[in-house]
Amino acid sequence: MTKQPQPSYDSKETVMIEDDSTIEIEGHSEEEAAQRASEALNTRRENLGYEIVDASKRRGLMGIVGGKKKVKIRAWRKDARGEDALGSLAKLGKEVIENILKHICKDFTLEAIEHSDTITLQIEGDEGGLIIGKNGNTLDAIQFVVRKVIGRHFPDNDKQIIVNAEGYRERRRDSLIAMAKRTAKKVRSSKRKESLRPMNAYERRLVHLALEDESGVSTRSQGEGFERCIVIYPEGRKAGSRKKRQDNAPYDNQ
Repeated sequence: MTKQPQPSYDSKETVMIEDDSTIEIEGHSEEEAAQRASEALNTRRENLGYEIVDASKRRGLMGIVGGKKKVKIRAWRKDARGEDALGSLAKLGKEVIENILKHICKDFTLEAIEHSDTITLQIEGDEGGLIIGKNGNTLDAIQFVVRKVIGRHFPDNDKQIIVNAEGYRERRRDSLIAMAKRTAKKVRSSKRKESLRPMNAYERRLVHLALEDESGVSTRSQGEGFERCIVIYPEGRKAGSRKKRQDNAPYDNQ
């Protein structure tokens, strides 16, 4: 008797159609679930948007955890639900921030602002100093968590997520650019290199760009991890393999 081929998923798996363009579907992996969703919605993989609903292991024999992993996603066609997906992403970001800030301050408001390649989650409140922290460290930590959670639930998101509070990002940008130009002037005058304090990748990129067309100096990033910083060299001094070296991670805060 010929043995029938086994399906790639078990028979208890559910596929729930919410409407004609959105489903919930399972697979043994994220990619398998996404592929099955593409087939079910009759759309190309690149036109599929999805978020992970659950990614836990099923219970095996006698109820012991250790069965095969199952990934459930909620998927939709981008051409049919682009704006709704964006709304879900911003809503999730707001929920993450609210869960964090309720332990820091009482009164605050949140607004999501969409740009062509970014979504800014703007925080306003009477305790901005607590939210921002020294050198923006608390705000950067909140942003890091928000990005991780959104990336987990919306792996196909291609928009950068910015968390801002009380206009801190704009003030910080202006301060960094002014400091970089002052230091560049000092380097031109003294003909000696100057190292700036350690910065995250976003801030380093701001400095590189601010001094890109500055005459008489060149820039280079050096160091590792949280100690990575920018060195400004006088013209003619060796600054690495390229005269201008830019960090290629404009929104990464690590």
